Amino acid sequence: PEADALAAARAELRNPPRRLPATMVAPVYPPGPFGVVRRAAAEAARDMRYAIRRLIARPGFAAVAILTLALGVGANTAIFSVVRALLLEPLPFPHPDRLVMMWEADAANPSDTYIISAPNYLDFTRVSAFERTGIWENLNFNFSGGGEAERVPGVRVAASTFRMLGVAPRLGRTFTDAEDAPGHDVAIISEALWQRRFGGRDDIIGRTARINGRPFEIVGVMPRTFRFPASTTGVWTPIAFNEEDQGRDSHSFQAAARLKPGVTIEAAKAELDTLARRLAKQ
Repeated sequence: PEADALAAARAELRNPPRRLPATMVAPVYPPGPFGVVRRAAAEAARDMRYAIRRLIARPGFAAVAILTLALGVGANTAIFSVVRALLLEPLPFPHPDRLVMMWEADAANPSDTYIISAPNYLDFTRVSAFERTGIWENLNFNFSGGGEAERVPGVRVAASTFRMLGVAPRLGRTFTDAEDAPGHDVAIISEALWQRRFGGRDDIIGRTARINGRPFEIVGVMPRTFRFPASTTGVWTPIAFNEEDQGRDSHSFQAAARLKPGVTIEAAKAELDTLARRLAKQ
């Protein structure tokens, strides 16, 4: 009966048990910021325990969820790395706003761009809008010197490229224009490779290293901040155009230019377009 139920409830409330189950007791936190932090940490731990129990109970779903998160984090990290390098951080060269990349395009489909050929690049160097130009090809070298051989990312590069970028070597020199011709076995190495393979020895200039099985004289060491064309690049050798490079359809190279002061990209593109039409007729 209701009366008996109320009497029993009042009796229990007047004589509560000395100890309640832990799940029935609300924790008490001290006032102030410390208490807020403790409450947030306790709630986070509780949520984490609940999430772990749910994942253990459904391992298939847990595997899919973890894989999805891993792919999402990895993709976003890669995209942010590119955005940071290209948009958020300035290029580590003097007056980076005047540096431009050069590409070839299909006349029938101008949006279809690709890397350039050596003969076309040599024609591009005559564009008056450019203060300097540079050309290079990404390669991998078998490098041996100061230890066992290893595979090192590198480039064959024109001497003008270093002057275009405006970065001086830490030790020694960069290439001369005469060394662009075949037959000059000289090389420039990165500071990281110099430290790792030669212990940062000051007498590195003039020493010999074997690159792809041939002896090359080391003439320069670039500073650590010179990350061109990539942070992993360790060796630069002269461009040394060969017979395979002579075709206008041999698209093997990347090229860039430094605009003259006051020249806009639009003006340079207009001059290049005029040159391209003349080359097409020829």
